Amino acid sequence: MRNACKLFFLLTAFLHASSAHLPLQAAPTPAQITEKAFDYFWGTSTTNAFMARRIGEPEHISTEGAGFLLAACCLGSDREWISRTEAAEAALRLLTNFSALPRFHGFWAESYDLHTHEPVSLSTQGQPGGHTLSTATLAAGIHTAHAFFDRVDNDTETEIRRLCEALPSDIEWAWMLTDSQGRRQPTLAAQWSPENGFKPDLRLTGRQDFRGMLAYLLAIASTNHAIPVSCWYDGWAASLEWNTTPEGTPFISSPALMHLLQPHVWIDFKHRQDRTTDYFQSALLAVRANHAYAAEVLYPNQSLWGITDCLGPNGYERYGYPPLTGPVNRDAVLCPAAAIASMPFTPAYSLNAIKAMHNTYSNELWGEYGFYESFSPKNSWFNRSYTTVHQGILMSILANTEDGFIHHLFMSNPEISEALHRVGFTGMLDDFEAGAAGYPPAMTIEPSSAYSVLLTSESAAEGQRALQITYQKEENRNEPLALIPALHDFSPYRYLAAWVKGNAEYSFLLEDENGKTAAVGRMIQGPKFNEWRKVYYPLPDASPECNLSAVRRILLQAEPGNPHARGICFLDHLHLANILTVVPPEAPTLLHALPSRMPGELTLNWRQEETPGAQPVFRYHARYANAPIRDERAFQRATPLPGTEKRPLAASDLSCATRLSPSIHPYYIALRAEDISGARSDIVCTDPITLADQTPPPEFPLEQFDDAPPFLRWISPGPVLTAERTTDASLEGSGCLEISYCKETEADRWACLTALPDIRDMSQYRYLSMWVAGRADFVLRFIDLHGAQQDTSLEQAINPNAWSPLFFDLSKLTKVDRSAIDRILFFVEPDKINIAGTVYVDSISLSNTRN
Repeated sequence: MRNACKLFFLLTAFLHASSAHLPLQAAPTPAQITEKAFDYFWGTSTTNAFMARRIGEPEHISTEGAGFLLAACCLGSDREWISRTEAAEAALRLLTNFSALPRFHGFWAESYDLHTHEPVSLSTQGQPGGHTLSTATLAAGIHTAHAFFDRVDNDTETEIRRLCEALPSDIEWAWMLTDSQGRRQPTLAAQWSPENGFKPDLRLTGRQDFRGMLAYLLAIASTNHAIPVSCWYDGWAASLEWNTTPEGTPFISSPALMHLLQPHVWIDFKHRQDRTTDYFQSALLAVRANHAYAAEVLYPNQSLWGITDCLGPNGYERYGYPPLTGPVNRDAVLCPAAAIASMPFTPAYSLNAIKAMHNTYSNELWGEYGFYESFSPKNSWFNRSYTTVHQGILMSILANTEDGFIHHLFMSNPEISEALHRVGFTGMLDDFEAGAAGYPPAMTIEPSSAYSVLLTSESAAEGQRALQITYQKEENRNEPLALIPALHDFSPYRYLAAWVKGNAEYSFLLEDENGKTAAVGRMIQGPKFNEWRKVYYPLPDASPECNLSAVRRILLQAEPGNPHARGICFLDHLHLANILTVVPPEAPTLLHALPSRMPGELTLNWRQEETPGAQPVFRYHARYANAPIRDERAFQRATPLPGTEKRPLAASDLSCATRLSPSIHPYYIALRAEDISGARSDIVCTDPITLADQTPPPEFPLEQFDDAPPFLRWISPGPVLTAERTTDASLEGSGCLEISYCKETEADRWACLTALPDIRDMSQYRYLSMWVAGRADFVLRFIDLHGAQQDTSLEQAINPNAWSPLFFDLSKLTKVDRSAIDRILFFVEPDKINIAGTVYVDSISLSNTRN
């Protein structure tokens, strides 16, 4: 059987490479491209339903490829490209064979050897083991197959469902929260291996790989090994990296376009948003930025684009936008699948790319399974191969664009929809803001003789604008205000929610596509702030009266039943929700707001009490002004403290620091809490604070280890590394730090000391310096308040019996916010075991020169 599998792969690769394909007479349609991508999965999978990573690499089984093959089985049967029996038999073979492969706490490896079925690592990060991203993709395919193969009178499909329920339940997602010191983190580890354990620099964050979003959702949805919902915000969303459009609109930066697109294969983000962002709108802006760079810089006026990780002239490269320099410009490699799979966001650009590639490069780019993987017209280079994951993303997203096929299957699993609810995703109807080029699409409001509406910036509950409704009813007139939403499927939600202002009472009717109506439930009063109040209306249960999955209009009445009513009211952030908040969070208790030792830096500390019946705090908003901030209007006009609103802060992180310009006027700081549903606490304001007009000194001491109170607080991991102030040896002054280490096991490789500084802002300095007595290697890891982290280069102390200076270049720390450093990790003899010793550290300072 193994020889047969190998022969099949080799024969497929040979036929693919040698066969001649006639050029297309016309540009292929998206439907044709979808079918060609399906043909790739059906034509290159083995008789055991194993997929290679790409054609020409038949030795390795791809775990991610298996997830997309399951999606292909469902799609092929639905589109009648294969019979349902063929699809079910292939899916069952895949599930049966993958259930027999070695797993690590339920996690599959990234790849397996085709012959021995032993785990194989395709990366350079270490030995094979449990791989979080690959497991997530396979698990997503399993959930998709579970929803599709639903026939209870078919033995094959019954066995498919049994395996689809059993296999994901064994994945120990919560175990992947462990770090190299055995502690629990809010971030998932990217992988684990028996040889290397959890490597500290391989955590699954949005800053490193946007694909991880799927893993976090599946981990929260797990029935047996779920991770806390807080990991979505504290671990995932807090690590996202942001960029802005030329107009200043923020969006999530994910340079590799295929990494950005992959979560959208499974999760339907359109008209949905969590408390961090609208992921569909953010992806739209990121895709447009990718297109703009290719169309303006790489290939002007050619409609060629699609910059992502793929094979280039010099091998595999992590191409993407940004960055602007390096191999992106040099190689100018494009991936057809990336441009075409962006169809949901930029349909015109994607269709133009198809036409441009067909018209100019049909002979070089079109093969048996559609457009090839990558090409570079600039270098006259064409890569005539296919990558399984790229083909899977292309096939699935085009199917979703046509009819939402994969979205519907994956999200119909109750545990998935419940996880989205618990994370706090809402259905976006209209926030009355200016969306990015028409998205999110605002509701259409039908003309009415009884109502007139306008957008106003004079008053808003969220953002900058709200809807002002003026109503004047005539005798016996009961005409409603008809709102036509872009989101029509209300069935996944429990409440119609909004912020309202004014004395009017409201009623709502939902009207479906057949004209049938149903009234929403009685209003539930939510939290208030300023003159706004949050209101919820329970949606009606599913009934023949109104189809909640096809709502056509929302009929609003102000002062229902009163034909003579007239007045003005306001509406903001009309949405659909599953979380009901009637008790807002308690206002924070300010502990202190004081200047720190660093000139111009302000530190803010507070305590948060839990409120019975309230949702957990999700974010804190801190703002400052030169006058007291006593109400909502003053708060909105105040300036956000840098770093406190761009990304969410964990509820347990009850401090922040920021650098403000010295001023002759005092500063006032205001703070409030916000829960996951958007309910806000009262505002608390500090007394006036004056910052002296000082400039940072040329050298700033972080710690001298003398008799003065310590500025750095040290946390030791235990017997592996210990730190203690001593007077036995010092460079200057009365003391220094004695560090003893004894590394004996694999888990000790990256053991470290944690230093908590009394300042946050280190952005004014280029170097962190320290004196070391003894011979040892040091690496420092800086972690900012948002959870981003980055290592310095390794520095060596070479004098066993004398003091030597070490300089760590902070200017190279481009991934962390150096004005908001939370902690510094000191690694002594990093990545080593069976080693012990003692070194002494003194005079840790910040400076701009190596003196």
